[in-house]
Amino acid sequence: MIKNFKNKNQKQITIIGIGGGGQNIVNYLHNRMHNVNLISINSDEQILHLAKTKAILVTDNNVTILPQNKVLVLLKFLTDKIFAIKQSLGCGGNVNRGRYLAEKHIEKIAKLSGFADSDKVILISTFGGGFGTGATPVIAKYLKTSGLKNSAIVTIPFPFEGQIRMNAGKSGVNELKKYVEDYDIINNEQFMQDNANNITIKDLFDNVGELFYTRILLRIRGSYVSDRR
Repeated sequence: MIKNFKNKNQKQITIIGIGGGGQNIVNYLHNRMHNVNLISINSDEQILHLAKTKAILVTDNNVTILPQNKVLVLLKFLTDKIFAIKQSLGCGGNVNRGRYLAEKHIEKIAKLSGFADSDKVILISTFGGGFGTGATPVIAKYLKTSGLKNSAIVTIPFPFEGQIRMNAGKSGVNELKKYVEDYDIINNEQFMQDNANNITIKDLFDNVGELFYTRILLRIRGSYVSDRR
């Protein structure tokens, strides 16, 4: 069922997927939620072209909204090829790089995202490295200092992803906690154990999407008490 949330008491909810994992969740929500502002923000242009919602590209030199019209996307691709313009390929798992890009361009990110028009902003990401882990706390800090209500739902890596990514994920969570009103940390390992009977990748992805969807609904309805683990 598609949910319609806009009413006279709530002007606008903005849900932002930050990084590739956050973008995947926002894509899942695209067909489930109406009258919320769904946005993907990433530094990887190739991945961001797969976004089903408003897509904001953050690079060293600029912050831009990518075209969603397929003809315009094709024209941009051909122009890039003809003039040998390199696409941004993201942060390569470098959290510091993601933080740097967000800090450098935070005012323009805010302007293109329309934060000021939102009654509440919900940040979504998968932590462990790269743009999502680095940029999400920066955006949360901006929201807090601007007096805007904000929440966050993020995941932390599987143990098999390695100690470096695990440490990066936990460090990102600790930084994020400073700036959000409430948050939800989803442990990938626990989630996998809880969904051991699902045998396909699609099943697992759909269940992840549903988990985010349910927790977003609770926040929008104002009945959610965060599990501050």
